[in-house]
Amino acid sequence: MIVDLTRLMRLWDVPPSGDRHFAEMYADPVRLNGRAVTLSQLAAMSRALHTAFDGQSREILDVFEADGRSAVAFVLRGRHVGPLTTRIGTLPPTGRTVEATVIDLFTVTDGLITEVRAVSDELGMLAGLDALSLRTAQP
Repeated sequence: MIVDLTRLMRLWDVPPSGDRHFAEMYADPVRLNGRAVTLSQLAAMSRALHTAFDGQSREILDVFEADGRSAVAFVLRGRHVGPLTTRIGTLPPTGRTVEATVIDLFTVTDGLITEVRAVSDELGMLAGLDALSLRTAQP
């Protein structure tokens, strides 16, 4: 296995113990969707997720590996207990349990993740939090 995905998911399931929390698996910096992100920034992203979602868990759905790359599809679950920054603004806590399907593509060099391409179903998560108001156009 190119990436120990069980270990990686567990790293994200617990709040970071420090800014170097992800150093055992990620290069510093790591490229995230084309942007250089330091381990401190990665830890801050994880802390924000843990502030927003209590009882986070990740369930691996599917894995594909080839040529030093791993693709993993997983479901992120948690109860929305804190502010959540999204593309439509910051959502106040709803108390709802929600899930989001995520697909991550990892590039690994010398045993560390050097690049991540991440795609998540933010729209589905927002719908699960009842944060969207869909209106039918009236003639």
